[in-house]
Amino acid sequence: MHSALPGYSCIAQYRCITGLPDGYKPPEIALLESNSDKPESETEVLVVVTVPPRIVGQPPDPDGHTEWIVLGKTLQKFLGDPARCPFQPVPKPSSGSGQSYIIKSTPTMGKGMFARRNIKMGEIIFAERPLLIRPGAFSPPPLEMKQEAELRKYSHEDMEKVFLFEGERQLEVALGRMDPERTKNFLGLTNAHKEDEDGTGPLSGIARTNMYGCWELWDGDAGPSFREVYGMVCDVGSRINHRLDSGSFNDV
Repeated sequence: MHSALPGYSCIAQYRCITGLPDGYKPPEIALLESNSDKPESETEVLVVVTVPPRIVGQPPDPDGHTEWIVLGKTLQKFLGDPARCPFQPVPKPSSGSGQSYIIKSTPTMGKGMFARRNIKMGEIIFAERPLLIRPGAFSPPPLEMKQEAELRKYSHEDMEKVFLFEGERQLEVALGRMDPERTKNFLGLTNAHKEDEDGTGPLSGIARTNMYGCWELWDGDAGPSFREVYGMVCDVGSRINHRLDSGSFNDV
C-alpha cells in the first residue's frame, strides 16, 4: 500500500503554481493502518479508508475498492452502524442483451459513453464502486488550534491557497493507496480546471470536473446539505457527458 503518488510532488507543484505563503509549513500527514470495519479513528480529523477493506494475502475485490477521505466521526457514524452504511454489494446489469454502452473517444470532446443498443426504461445500464469519495464542498480540512492560529496571520487569498494545497495533499495520499489500474483511470479523467488561477491542483481539478453528489453520506447530525455532503468520482460514470465549473456537483 503506497503512501504517496509515484512521480507526483504536491509541494513542488504548488510552490510553482500558487506560491504558498512564506513561512507556511505543511503539517505532517500521519499514516496509520486501521480496520475500516471497526473504525477507531480520532473523531475530529480527516482519515483515508479503503472500502471494502483489503485483506492481506487476498486478491482485490472484483468490484474494486473505494478510497474515502472522511471526517473520523462521520466514518464512525456510518461504518459503525450497519443499518446506516450505504456501502452495499454492487448490483449487476442483466447480461441477457449484452452490455448496453461503450466508452469511446470523440474527435473533439474526449471520451464519452454511448449506447450500443436500445435501453429499456428502468434497466440498470451500469453499476460501479466509486474510485474516490471526498468532502463535496471542498471545505477546509479540520485544523489543530495551533495551526488555526498560525493561519490567522495570512490574508484570505493566502488562506484559500493553503486550503487548496491541503486538499491536494489529501488526494495524493488517497490515490497512492489505490490499485494501480484505478489510479490510472482517475488520472485519465478530464480536468476542466487547468487554466484556473485560484490554486486548484491537477488532482483537485479532476475531482472538481467529475464529481457527483453522494447524498447518502454527510458530516454532522442534521442531515445532508450542500456543505456537509460528500462527493464521489467514478470511472465509467465520469464518462457521461457532464462538466463542473465550480464547487458544485451533479446528482445521480
